[in-house]
Amino acid sequence: MKNGKVEIAYFTFPGFEGRGFATQMAALLIRLAEASDKTTLVTAQTLPHKNASTSILSKLGFTKVRNINHPEDGEVWEWALL
Repeated sequence: MKNGKVEIAYFTFPGFEGRGFATQMAALLIRLAEASDKTTLVTAQTLPHKNASTSILSKLGFTKVRNINHPEDGEVWEWALL
């Protein structure tokens, strides 16, 4: 956690996609972050277009809050659980 904010990240191997594993992993990461500190802002980053991760984050209650320039990935969308 840095400055009251934590970023979650998750990945599903090909062949296991579309089965809900990423959604379950993201939900577990949210619970872990909130159990650590209820005031923590939980965030995530995605590529800047609709995709499986944007659907997962939307389903879990995240809101796209801004575009940022990531040092490795270029422009990405930042999401937050508000």
